[in-house]
Amino acid sequence: MKHLTTILSLNQKAFFSIALLLFLGLTLSSCEDDDDPLPALGVAFDTTAVGIGQDANSATINISLSRAVTVDSEIRIEITETGVTNQTEYSTTPEATNNELLVGVAVGAETASFEVNRLVDFIPTGSSLTFTIVEVTGESNALITGNTAIEVSFEAIAAPGSTVFPSIGGPTQPNNVYIDLSLATEVASERTAWDLGFFSGSQDKVIINYSTYMTAQAYRWNN
Repeated sequence: MKHLTTILSLNQKAFFSIALLLFLGLTLSSCEDDDDPLPALGVAFDTTAVGIGQDANSATINISLSRAVTVDSEIRIEITETGVTNQTEYSTTPEATNNELLVGVAVGAETASFEVNRLVDFIPTGSSLTFTIVEVTGESNALITGNTAIEVSFEAIAAPGSTVFPSIGGPTQPNNVYIDLSLATEVASERTAWDLGFFSGSQDKVIINYSTYMTAQAYRWNN
C-alpha cells in the first residue's frame, strides 16, 4: 500500500506540472493575440521649402517617418521642374530619372533623405523644383500625410517651419554654431580654435572671435 501511495503522489505531481505548462502556454498565446498592431507609418517632409543660394552646393532634404519601418521600403517622389533641367542645372542623389526619384529606407530606419545638388553658378531667379511624395512601397500600412511636398529654390530664402538644435557641444558650450536659415542647417566649429576670421569675397572683411573675448583697436603708423 505504501508503494501504491508513492506512485499516486508522483502521478499527481506530473498531472499538476502538465496542467501548469498548458496554462502558461495558453496565457502566453493569449498575450500574443492581444498585442496591439503597429500604428500606420506616417511619411512627410520636415519642411515645405528650402533654398540653395550661390554659396551652397547642395541641400539635404529630410523625410520624417512616424516610426521605424519593419521591412525594407521605398519612397517614390515625383519632381516638377520650373526653369531648370535634371543633369544640366541640378542633379539629385540618388539619381532621378523621368522626373521621378526613389528613396530607399532600410528596415529599422526612422528617417530618410536625399540630396539636391546645384551644378551651375547662375540659375535664373524664380527657378525651382517641387518634390511630391506619391507612394510608399514595402511597408504595408503607410500614410502620406503632413508636408507631402517641398519646394527647392535656387536662391537664399528663409526655410519655413523648420527646427534646428544647435550643436553647442555640451554644458560648457565649446562650439560656435552658424545657422543657414535658407537650408535650416548648421556649421559648428570649436569656439577656441580661432581668433581672427578673414572674408575674401567682393569685400575684404576681418572678424574677431568675440566668444573668447578677443579685442582689436585702431593703430596708426607714424612715418
